[in-house]
Amino acid sequence: MSRYSATIEKVEDYKNTYIPQANDLRKVALIIDVLRHSYMNEKDISLALKFSTRQSQYYSDALRFLDLIESIKYGKHCLIGLTEEAIKIFEKGSVEIRLRKYILENDYLTKYQERLDRTTEVGDATKSRRKKSYDSWETWVKGKIGS
Repeated sequence: MSRYSATIEKVEDYKNTYIPQANDLRKVALIIDVLRHSYMNEKDISLALKFSTRQSQYYSDALRFLDLIESIKYGKHCLIGLTEEAIKIFEKGSVEIRLRKYILENDYLTKYQERLDRTTEVGDATKSRRKKSYDSWETWVKGKIGS
């Protein structure tokens, strides 16, 4: 059973060639924590977490890459929320620890690297910046739990 009523339409809005721009997975964890209780738009997320709207988009896109959020259309508004699987994963305990475990168990570092290696949609400078984001993810995920 879906978390939303029939008057709300699920939106498929994610390209499978997208390479995440978010470089701080702690901020991804903060968004997960905020979304555990409701759907929000990216502007509301940016206000709640004191991010710029642009940062909110980067981190929301990282969550889409990780298959942890879904987008829905509610009237004229596009909202994002955790998938039902994500709600179960993050309902208890440390979001950061669970996020690290989820990324490792589902091989998202490899998926990120493969997508980075095969992309032809971005220039060398952009690819270099995405590689730095990947390096940041790898350092955080493989770092000490609780660091």
